[in-house]
Amino acid sequence: MKSSPIYHIPVMVQEVVDGLITDENGIYVDATVGGGGHSSAMLDMLGPTAKVVGIDRDAESIFQVSGLLSSDSRFYICQGSFTELGRYMGFSMT
Repeated sequence: MKSSPIYHIPVMVQEVVDGLITDENGIYVDATVGGGGHSSAMLDMLGPTAKVVGIDRDAESIFQVSGLLSSDSRFYICQGSFTELGRYMGFSMT
């Protein structure tokens, strides 16, 4: 797992990804991407056609995570709120 020097090491990473990943080539969302720790761990466990979408409101988080994970074509980053998840994923939640 890659980590950013700016952010803390996320807690319970293994427990989170073990409980979350049900399809190694599925689509997953890290709705509060922060330093990218959980997204990175998911990418480490996922297959070649999987996708991870990271969302965060903080511009510095977006900048740091983009630098950390931008080389992985399975990772997509969106600056905004998780309340806009439907827009990022291309569907209406109303």
